[in-house]
Amino acid sequence: MVNLYNNMKKFILFLNVLLLSASTFAQTAQVVLSDEMKVDPFFMRHLHSDATGHYVLFAERGKGGTMIPIIRKYDNKMKMLFSKEYKVDGKDIYYEDILYAKGKFIWISSKREKKSDVVSYYATPLDMKGIAGKPNLIASFTVDSKKDLPKAKFVVSNDTTKIGIVVTKDNDDNKEMAEAYVAVFDNNAEKLWNKKYNFKVSEKQFSVIDFDLLNNAEFLVLTKIYDNNSQKEEKRGSGKNEPAYDYFLNYFSKDSNEPRKLKLDLKGDFIMGGSLETTPASETYLFGFYSKKAGGIIQGMYNMKVASNGTVEYLNKKEFTDKELSVFEDKDVEKERGDKGISKFYEFTGFKIRKDGTMSIAAEDNYVQTTTTNKVTSYTYFSKSIIDIQMDDKGKISSFRIIPKKQATLNWRLGIGHETVNNENNTYYFYNEDEDNLKKPIEERGQAIKNFKQFVMVMTYFDPATGKPVRKALLDKDKVNQTLEPEHCVQIGDNTLFIVLVEHSNFSVSGTISSVLGKTLRLGTITVSE
Repeated sequence: MVNLYNNMKKFILFLNVLLLSASTFAQTAQVVLSDEMKVDPFFMRHLHSDATGHYVLFAERGKGGTMIPIIRKYDNKMKMLFSKEYKVDGKDIYYEDILYAKGKFIWISSKREKKSDVVSYYATPLDMKGIAGKPNLIASFTVDSKKDLPKAKFVVSNDTTKIGIVVTKDNDDNKEMAEAYVAVFDNNAEKLWNKKYNFKVSEKQFSVIDFDLLNNAEFLVLTKIYDNNSQKEEKRGSGKNEPAYDYFLNYFSKDSNEPRKLKLDLKGDFIMGGSLETTPASETYLFGFYSKKAGGIIQGMYNMKVASNGTVEYLNKKEFTDKELSVFEDKDVEKERGDKGISKFYEFTGFKIRKDGTMSIAAEDNYVQTTTTNKVTSYTYFSKSIIDIQMDDKGKISSFRIIPKKQATLNWRLGIGHETVNNENNTYYFYNEDEDNLKKPIEERGQAIKNFKQFVMVMTYFDPATGKPVRKALLDKDKVNQTLEPEHCVQIGDNTLFIVLVEHSNFSVSGTISSVLGKTLRLGTITVSE
């Protein structure tokens, strides 16, 4: 395999960045970066970090469109310690995922038996040095056609001792019944339980919105069930102003053949998705936006807490007030048939439950604009302002603030969005900003950032004393050619963010895989000191 470090001078770019501010809060951020490396093999994602270093997943392309996963370990100064690739033996075997599970990695693969039309999923434990154990069969399905291939999704419990899999064959068929296979296995890839469920509605009516796995081995699936096969965001035929769909939080467990269901009822308002979070105590938090009208703008948010015994501790529905909407510029407050709200493209991007029960939630305005000229279609990806929402231990909003930004990239979503470090004291937002905007106060709306050459990595937080946002540049873009890729970054400790920086050849990427993956890469960490 290719060793990225052959014939390469190893060095560590270590930066202590002093954030000069009138505030005494969060004055420093320490940035550690690896040396520059070629994007071959290509980066997939961060897997795990501990006191000894960082485990990172890369991949190479194999024959027939297959993927060859590679696990690499780096020490805390970003020097590579080992690299291990996992080639599959035999035909029609495919890489699905690699997950960290309590002192091990679990390698998920699938095998397709074309003659018998059977698709099987296997889980192979890997120790922390990359040594593979015996693969265990975790699921097997008979399919009617290539179109009917199952869709498998995986999740790790909060304490990382268990892995869950949910498999659906959701082809939006208006006659076939929606079914799901759910299984939970431990960190040795040994199956704890598995069940198959029929939702008694058509595939056309059925959607999985989110899912999670509790420490007590219950599997959660948030589903949206339409009244009929139209899949329209509309009122019910009764003429009442209520949605023609329902949301259910389904709890699947070893001891029951049917899920325990909680119907999410907002008294006629139109739910616009939902996100699940779980705690070490097997509590469930669900939060999302809503509108008063079908397909309308966002006019408020809801949140629910469910105790480990299944009791709903609270369900809050909060319409945004004029005061809360006043944090937006007038042009960003949307009006619809007399109602006011915000863009329906806002989505939740971060959630933190602190030890005292208070919560921090982030949302971001993300959407795609399609343009066709002379039969050539292009896509512009936008990522705009961040909403910072702080809540008390009962799920009530205590503060509602925004971080203004406007990012756009052409044809691929590269270098836009944000990632956070959430700790017990504050929330820190990391993203790319236009260098010219840094010369202006953050409250003053700057120009849209559209060119990789103008991208500067920044950290923004709200000063606890003043409540005002503080924004500081973290890297000198003239010394580091790579751009922060927020969607590849992940919080790995109370105050530390694992980061990925990529050098892209140009702004208007051509659409080839090489231009999307980039030219060079750096891995690193940012540690916030308070």
